[in-house]
Amino acid sequence: MNNITQALKNLTRRGQHNIIKILCLGIGFALASVLIAKLWYKHEYDTCYPDHDRIYRISEKISRGSDPEATYGNTPGGIATTLKKYIPEIETATRINPACNDEEMKINGERRVKGNIYVVDSCFFKMFPTRILEGNADEVLAKPYYCLVSRTMAERMGGNVIGRKLELTSIPGLTMTIGAVYEDYPWNSSFHDYDVMLSMTTQRSFSYDGQDNLAGNDRYYSFIKVSKGCHPEQGDFDNKVNEIVSKFLALLEKEEIKFSLKFTPISKYHQEDSYFRQTFLMMMILAAVILAASVLNYLLIVIGNTVTRGREMAVRKCYGAMPRNILGITMAETLLHIVLAMMLAAALIYACKGSIETLLSAPVSSLFTGKGTLFLTALLIVVFIVSALLPGRIYNAVPVTTAFRNFTESRRRWKMALLAVQFLFVSFLVCLLLIVNSQYSKLTDFDLGYSYDRLAIVNVNQIKGEKRSAMVTELSKMPEIEAWTAVTSPLFSNGGGNNIVDPETGEEMFNATDLYMAGDNYLDMLGIKLRQGRGFNASSDSLKEMMVSPDFAQKLKNEKKWKDVIGRKILITEHSQTGKDLFTIVGIYDNFHANTALDDDDRPTMMFHSDPYGSYISYFLLKFHDLTADNMQAVQQRLQRLYPDETIIVDSYARQLDTWYDSVKHFRSAVMTAGICALLIALMGLIGYVNDEMQRRSKEIAIRKVNGATAISVLRMVLGNVLLTAVPSAIAGAILAGIVAGKWLEDFSVRTNMSPWLFVAGILAVVAVIAATVAANAYRTANSNPVKYLKNE
Repeated sequence: MNNITQALKNLTRRGQHNIIKILCLGIGFALASVLIAKLWYKHEYDTCYPDHDRIYRISEKISRGSDPEATYGNTPGGIATTLKKYIPEIETATRINPACNDEEMKINGERRVKGNIYVVDSCFFKMFPTRILEGNADEVLAKPYYCLVSRTMAERMGGNVIGRKLELTSIPGLTMTIGAVYEDYPWNSSFHDYDVMLSMTTQRSFSYDGQDNLAGNDRYYSFIKVSKGCHPEQGDFDNKVNEIVSKFLALLEKEEIKFSLKFTPISKYHQEDSYFRQTFLMMMILAAVILAASVLNYLLIVIGNTVTRGREMAVRKCYGAMPRNILGITMAETLLHIVLAMMLAAALIYACKGSIETLLSAPVSSLFTGKGTLFLTALLIVVFIVSALLPGRIYNAVPVTTAFRNFTESRRRWKMALLAVQFLFVSFLVCLLLIVNSQYSKLTDFDLGYSYDRLAIVNVNQIKGEKRSAMVTELSKMPEIEAWTAVTSPLFSNGGGNNIVDPETGEEMFNATDLYMAGDNYLDMLGIKLRQGRGFNASSDSLKEMMVSPDFAQKLKNEKKWKDVIGRKILITEHSQTGKDLFTIVGIYDNFHANTALDDDDRPTMMFHSDPYGSYISYFLLKFHDLTADNMQAVQQRLQRLYPDETIIVDSYARQLDTWYDSVKHFRSAVMTAGICALLIALMGLIGYVNDEMQRRSKEIAIRKVNGATAISVLRMVLGNVLLTAVPSAIAGAILAGIVAGKWLEDFSVRTNMSPWLFVAGILAVVAVIAATVAANAYRTANSNPVKYLKNE
């Protein structure tokens, strides 16, 4: 206790730089703890369920002919239940059908809320239990037109929701009764954003019911829970699965489609994603760099204090202090510094709470729970031991004779070694930031093959059929609007596909990305040229016409040995309801990039015509003469007046596209924050080093000046010593950044060019900041009167 009291008294003691120590540790702890908590949070993803190690998600692996095998996370609805029926090792099977995302709903025909809606079967809560706050979940999932809502959704609805009627604005006439309320799943659960769950018996009322399909309608998330000791994809279990696939999916083999199932532990499913793994590794590196930089800087300051505190420790030894007493002093000081640094870190985290939650896509409180907190505590103990024992050992090595003579040991090699590591960290983060920023710019500036700079988008999903006629009329009269058209979805959100079927043989020839429905002047609005044939016109919808990409046309030519595809009729799964429901190819458009720059889907594309009132139309695209915030607001207000009971939002196409790159943007922000923190920490250490060196060498510098040395020559001498360490460290950091960034970029189909000039710029920036810091802090001593330092000699 006496050591703690003494440590408190020494906090503001001149020359010990305790405030800087605490500040560096606090900044490092704040950022490192958030990153480490996030890493643990991701590592523990989907482990909150009982027996989670026995729960597996089913994926399907498909290849057609000589095409490479592809793995898809969704399956037909009947796969999981069929496996359970024939494989006794499966205890429970359940499946989920994502119904609506961010859907607007009415409560009792009045209040509106938005939420995510999923269709689940009666076994869902048996496999993924959570506390049922009101009602009976099993009964609700057995009844048609009944649903459950999460606690958060119930609160947003105003509470007391049991028995209330819930109506989806996009599906007029479909009304459900809220029968139960369940506790929210944790943030690191796949089901955290499940706001509303409908019974599986309800989906046939508003959608195609493929819950028992073994082929087709591959949109379900399928899960099984196996008995203890059972390992899917091994031994007898795998053989049984192959037998079931061969028995029930023999038709696929006739069409040269290879189909198999993959079973992944639910806790490992997200970790299998390569981008997830790379980002996880990068975040781990950032956390390690920041934590190491703060601890090394603490040690650098402690070692710098050896000159001033060496005599103090020698005097203590003269009065009988034992090595354990010296160690007790350093441990008490380190403990106090770490506690104060943790308090500072907590204050910084609280002050930056909003930015941190945006960066990590989760509330701060959810990160510091459970095992993650224990891991952080263990890490702090390690930091405490390292930060206490090393100074204790250094001070114990100070000879007793130091008390009776001048102590001139500088431990310069130790200091320069610690500075070198910090310079390496800073250079690594700066160069990494330049590459990540370059990659983000590459993605956002990527040429998708069409123009969208003056486009805005309006969701009209809640306005059905002929109710859109008022909007159609109004848009045609608005002076701000140059043109408009109707689409199923924006090009950046297309991911689904359908198979092309030979109408003569019924054979499925190949799969293509389905862009679904588009209006008359869709290609013109996007600046996409027509290569051959014609575009859609007013009669296209009734004639069942479609347009295709050049590679679609080439594949069809190769399959059917046709010279031309214009005017040819084909069948398309999902669109063709019967073998005679043919679609005619009327045009071939220029290639463009469907989806985003993050997607490397190279399948051919196709689109179909629809008028603005079609059931597949969910969006209107608006092309402005001048796309400004004022013009968009004016259009939104006029459309809102037409539909006062609906929510109309006019948003920029470019802004919505950019949100798809948020993961890269957030990572860039994390690297930038880490880089700034590492630079601040390193500069604090550098300033302390320069001040110590100038104080230690002040008499030497004074003598040099008496002998004719100028301030410039003195600065050159000090700078030379530091730059001999800084330049190699900066180069090493840049090389390390290149290796790590190259690994990270492997997961992008569109990659930036890692130009050597990026690394040169990073190295020069780091060296320039170091040089400026050294010069600014050394200038006062270099330019001072030498008499000031020699008058006592």
